[in-house]
Amino acid sequence: MLSSGIETTDHYRAIWGEAVFNGLTQEETEIIGTYNKEEKSRREITAEFLFFELSAVGFFDSLFLLPGILIQAGILSFIMALTGFLCAVWLPDLIQNKK
Repeated sequence: MLSSGIETTDHYRAIWGEAVFNGLTQEETEIIGTYNKEEKSRREITAEFLFFELSAVGFFDSLFLLPGILIQAGILSFIMALTGFLCAVWLPDLIQNKK
């Protein structure tokens, strides 16, 4: 079993694994959390959507700040895109899972 990074979850996994190994349980495992292509796409866009949604709420009563916010958002988007591109170019082991 792989570590989930959460101590409590890993503890419960270890208890369950010992029970299965010792034959103390007859339950079958069930794989949960598999995502289809649509769900993966939704998860990828969530961060960008949330960023722009929170930005929009921030200047409902202050439209005079809009030009500055848009410039900063554009700069941030450019930096994020450039960082992703450079990581894809410099890290040859970086691949996208296509399941």
